[in-house]
Amino acid sequence: MTYFNMARVNKFQISWQLVRVDARSLKDVSQKISFVKDFLEKNRSEENYARVKNWATMTAMAYRDESIKELFKVFLSHMETLTYDREDVINDFSLYSLDELMRVHDDLSKRKYGFQYSRVPVSHISFMNGLRSYLGLPLK
Repeated sequence: MTYFNMARVNKFQISWQLVRVDARSLKDVSQKISFVKDFLEKNRSEENYARVKNWATMTAMAYRDESIKELFKVFLSHMETLTYDREDVINDFSLYSLDELMRVHDDLSKRKYGFQYSRVPVSHISFMNGLRSYLGLPLK
């Protein structure tokens, strides 16, 4: 894996957000990881590497069970074996159904950042304003 600046990666990319939201609904951790792994293997951009690595690292922290943490460690190791040579995909809300867009909207509308930041990141606000505008919802 070639080093790149993960801090510059915008996590608010619609295809990734939809995968993240749908993975949350899966109760079985192996299925959750497999679902995200499938996305990453089909979308091998450096940006998706950063998005998925952040997701796997942060999600693993929520579990106390060492066997579950090990599943995430194995996945993170697998990620290092992949080649990331594809371009990132721009946000195009028109490629998604109303149901998919609303799932992302509803999830991100409830998102709290107090544990990590003192305020909502600008990238979150910008993404949500674009999504709300596309959906015809009032901007906040």
